[in-house]
Amino acid sequence: VFAHHPPFTNSRRAGDSRASKTFFVPHFMKSKKTVGFFSGHVHSYERFSFNKKTFVVSGGGGGPRVSVRKNGHYPDEIKLPLARSFHVLSAALTNEKILISTMGFQKGGENLTQIDHFEL
Repeated sequence: VFAHHPPFTNSRRAGDSRASKTFFVPHFMKSKKTVGFFSGHVHSYERFSFNKKTFVVSGGGGGPRVSVRKNGHYPDEIKLPLARSFHVLSAALTNEKILISTMGFQKGGENLTQIDHFEL
């Protein structure tokens, strides 16, 4: 599932989207065929898991970076600095799994490095 506004975020500038939480999340959680919910809007990177469902906030393509709260409302699956790097996600399908790799630029860096990877 893809949406612009995240239903869950620990962002210091943006909050959870009530519309995404109300209209999309209940159907997503009930469906046996959905495993990942990807959103943007927040200029950061976060990954959460609830009841074997994965939620990713990926808004690191430009604009000012937004820090996340150290002790936010939701347990972040990744351990990165609070100001997350600019990044891109790539996906590959293999053996009925989706492999997600997140590559990012550290501040002032010139080379992409892997900042996260997981499978759905």
